[in-house]
Amino acid sequence: MRNNLSDWWVALVEVHSLKSMDVVRFYRPVKPLCKNHYLFDFVKRSQQVARIPEFRPENYLVQSKITADSANVGSLVLPMQAVRTHFPVVGIPSETHAEERLYFTDAHTNEWIGAIAVSDSNTLSYMLTFGRTYHLKADDAIRFYRPVQPLNSRHFLIEIQERGAARTDPSQSGSAENDGDGHDSGQGVALL
Repeated sequence: MRNNLSDWWVALVEVHSLKSMDVVRFYRPVKPLCKNHYLFDFVKRSQQVARIPEFRPENYLVQSKITADSANVGSLVLPMQAVRTHFPVVGIPSETHAEERLYFTDAHTNEWIGAIAVSDSNTLSYMLTFGRTYHLKADDAIRFYRPVQPLNSRHFLIEIQERGAARTDPSQSGSAENDGDGHDSGQGVALL
């Protein structure tokens, strides 16, 4: 049994050309087919170079405002249409899993994992669960961007717009404030 497992692992590494810095994640499906049924995903960090993410206006996806409820429970409600339009890799609900993992990089190159699931309410929405590392408050906003060089199809950039700051659409040109350089002192958000 042990030899079969190590043979399988070596084959997995070879087939996907994984290197020593790469990360393999294993998940248990909501409805596993058998006792030892797992899903796996990987991030090729060996190809990742430490760099400041580029928040380009043309890669802007959507902005979502933090409500008092969102700040208290640590979840952001995203309309289903926004998720389907801007995060097409989110294929839930599904027979195999109840949530998806999305990967985010903030303006300070911190990496976060966000769990996104269908909301329990009657509205057509998704809940994106995030941590409280940056102490988000009501009326803060999170802006989502497509990265110039994503790690994988589930990788996105996030930028925090603190309350009281200008609320312009970065996809519109003509504003020096939104030139996409990533140096607007935005705080990141820890996504779980």
